[in-house]
This record gives sequence, structure tokens and C-alpha cells, in this order.
Amino acid sequence: MSCCNRKRTALLSANGAAEPGEVWFRYHGARSIVVQGPSTGRAYRFLPGMMLEVKASDAKGFMGIPGISRTARGK
Repeated sequence: MSCCNRKRTALLSANGAAEPGEVWFRYHGARSIVVQGPSTGRAYRFLPGMMLEVKASDAKGFMGIPGISRTARGK
């Protein structure tokens, strides 16, 4: 990754634009949960009402989990 690409990524993140390959989910449950990404193995911790950015490769595994829904960032 070049230095210029890192600056571009940081600028996009600072402006609130999601980087390619990321999907946002909101958790509607009453207790915190941890979901392991099926592709990356990463642990995603959700607190009640929390929105979280999930790698696109893990996103399909979040579909159908009770209390978690896909959302647009900031909604």
C-alpha cells in the first residue's frame, strides 16, 4: 500500500465515507453480544443500540441473526 493511498483512506474515513468492502449493522437487542465473523474470524462486539462496521466478507454471516439489521452509516 502506498503512502498516498493511506492518506486517501484516512481522508475518506474522516469524511464519514465507508471504505470499500465495509457494511454497517445496527444491533437492537437488550444485552451486549459478540458475533464472530465467519470469513475473517474477527470478533464483533455489539452493545444495545450500537452501529458497527463489518467487513464485507463477514456481512453475509450477520444476515438472519435476531436483533441485527443492515443499515446505512449514520442512520
